[in-house]
Amino acid sequence: MRRWLPLVALPLAPACVVRAPPPSEQGDEARFLRPVPWTADHVPHVYGLQLSEIGLVRSDNAPTTADTATIGGRLCAVAGLLGLDVADDYAFDIDEPVELALTYATERTTAPSIRIAWDQNAGEGRGSAAIEPQPGAPLRTARLTLDRARLAGQGIRAIDIAVGNNRGEVALCGVELTRSNLTPERPAAGRLLLEVVDVSTGRSVPARVGLYDSADRLPLPSTDAIGVQRFADHVRRLWAGPRDHWPSENRDVFYVDGTYGADVPAGEYTLVVSRDPEYRTHIGTVTVPQRGTAAVRVPLERYVDLPSRGWISGDAHVHLPRGSASDASAWAQLAAEDIHVASLLQMGNIAGVHSRSRIGDRRVATARTDTSWCPARRIRGPGTGDTRCT
Repeated sequence: MRRWLPLVALPLAPACVVRAPPPSEQGDEARFLRPVPWTADHVPHVYGLQLSEIGLVRSDNAPTTADTATIGGRLCAVAGLLGLDVADDYAFDIDEPVELALTYATERTTAPSIRIAWDQNAGEGRGSAAIEPQPGAPLRTARLTLDRARLAGQGIRAIDIAVGNNRGEVALCGVELTRSNLTPERPAAGRLLLEVVDVSTGRSVPARVGLYDSADRLPLPSTDAIGVQRFADHVRRLWAGPRDHWPSENRDVFYVDGTYGADVPAGEYTLVVSRDPEYRTHIGTVTVPQRGTAAVRVPLERYVDLPSRGWISGDAHVHLPRGSASDASAWAQLAAEDIHVASLLQMGNIAGVHSRSRIGDRRVATARTDTSWCPARRIRGPGTGDTRCT
């Protein structure tokens, strides 16, 4: 949670922020995730999950299991929540209806409803639907349409579809995917060059960006976007949560470290750029010509300057793995939200520790963004919830 803190003297060791490299490889998997030895046509990988990252999540007190069972002569995947990775050579970054048929075992499916989430174009960026399990025959098949399916691997471990519920189990015995092949043909690409600057200083600054075409679709971010380490996932396309201020119905966003370049399909785009609540959000349009270049300079202006009044922004609860005090990707993510002080929490329980704090880092800062962090530990267990900045 972002908080405003009175300005105090901190022992800050200056460091330079440079263009963020790919996220460091120190991330580990704090989320429950278990590969299930079960596949289907065009679905080479299946996982049992606690959190899908595309809209479905198990309750904290719900059992986390994932296994297979032979039911009615069929091998079935049984879990509270299953993640399906659709083969990229069958469907990747599409924009069309996709028919999905799910065959489930009625007796072993104890979830009150079978919920389905998928990586979707436009809007929330996450499609959702539900089917009611029907009793009777040992195996039943339900069919539904995944509207504007994108299937570009936005979920945990690059899954595209999640099936399950926050309680109970689903026994999935068959999956059939059928593409409509209605994805529009994309025009020849042009080049977009973006620079975001702070009006008061004239310097380029990190920011959160949304770029949406006439179909309200975000082109997949290029490697110029800041790489975000989401536990063991390395991602650039992110989802702005419902509590985040974001002036677009499309919640797909990415971070830039001051400048950004990408080849995108030619056409007119809505460009949204924000930094934090102190800055006025930029909303404009940009036209990218075929085989040409569109260069855009976005000036961000503060409508209030709280640091000049003795207040700085801080976040005392951040789970952001990083490799070292000089991890430029981690710095850039904090700076893009104009966070001045952040407590990066180590987390764990009796089973293990994740996002380990580098106690030797102490407090460090960037001269360019005046951002500092301190390593901290959060200990969770029966009756505990302690957070300490070391």
